[in-house]
Amino acid sequence: MSRYGYPPMNYARREEIFAKEVLTCRDIGELFDCSEAAASLRIKEIKIQVGDRLGMQGRLHIQDYLNWLQLDKDCCRDRYVRPEDLELAKKLEREAISKQSTSVFTTPSDKIRQIHAKGKSL
Repeated sequence: MSRYGYPPMNYARREEIFAKEVLTCRDIGELFDCSEAAASLRIKEIKIQVGDRLGMQGRLHIQDYLNWLQLDKDCCRDRYVRPEDLELAKKLEREAISKQSTSVFTTPSDKIRQIHAKGKSL
């Protein structure tokens, strides 16, 4: 037990916390090994810095937490996905990328100029 009464932090517990959509003061307290009062102050700091998409006192959206950490969107994927699901997830992502239709919003401007010069359309 930690000095604040939390169980030891391990992979399984971390996975439980990050599987949630919303973090509570207790969750933040466990992650930072601090009291719930200190965790509440930390949540307020995070909301001031990155915004508050929930608008609920004592609650923090997981994406606001990740934004506060300034993490790349894929940084946690390998860590928080079960190994057996990781390869399937990467395969599905590759398939989705290959099936994306080309549009003026996703095509670089020099490529659009080349296409336009040849008289083709996207």
